[in-house]
Amino acid sequence: MTSSQALATEPSTLAGFLRETGSRWDEGDVVAAMSSLLADAGVSRAGTVGLSAESAAVWDAHSGLPLARGRAARAAAERTSLRSVAAASALAASALTAAEVADGLGLDASTVRHYRVQRRLHSFVVAGKARFPAWQFDDERRAPLPGLATVLAAVDGGLHPLTIAGFFTTEQPELELDGRPVTPREWLLGHGDPERVVALARDLGRGL
Repeated sequence: MTSSQALATEPSTLAGFLRETGSRWDEGDVVAAMSSLLADAGVSRAGTVGLSAESAAVWDAHSGLPLARGRAARAAAERTSLRSVAAASALAASALTAAEVADGLGLDASTVRHYRVQRRLHSFVVAGKARFPAWQFDDERRAPLPGLATVLAAVDGGLHPLTIAGFFTTEQPELELDGRPVTPREWLLGHGDPERVVALARDLGRGL
């Protein structure tokens, strides 16, 4: 089943989304993941964004979620926070458990653990459990993106999961398919040269 088929009924609640996608997460899992992601990203309970200057530069350049600074109006900061919350919500709610990855890829749990340690798959940890963002798999979630391991090897492992997700799902002018800019995810799905994404990923790590 494709993602579009899974969401054909357009669920309007979190519980409905989880039910329609067949996720093994419950609402508490998603809330915990969102809280962890937002806290690590510097979004406080008051809704402000507090990244370091270096992290903010990386975020601005590649995440698709520009930050407001200096004399920017508080309304802009609040919109940024809302976008951050939305990004965290999407990342958390669509992430897969290790069991779901194993089922989808036809692997056993120990192999999934090895792939995670070897950075052949990207994950973040919530309450001691690994979660695997959906962006790194094909639309059917039956295989990792072509060339994913090559690109992940060039990504700074210390970057925030939202920044990494933003990079892979934001159009990059250096990547074009059929005359239009595409995201690194689309580029890899289209069997573009992974080394083109590797070059961008290295810049991501340097904050360029």
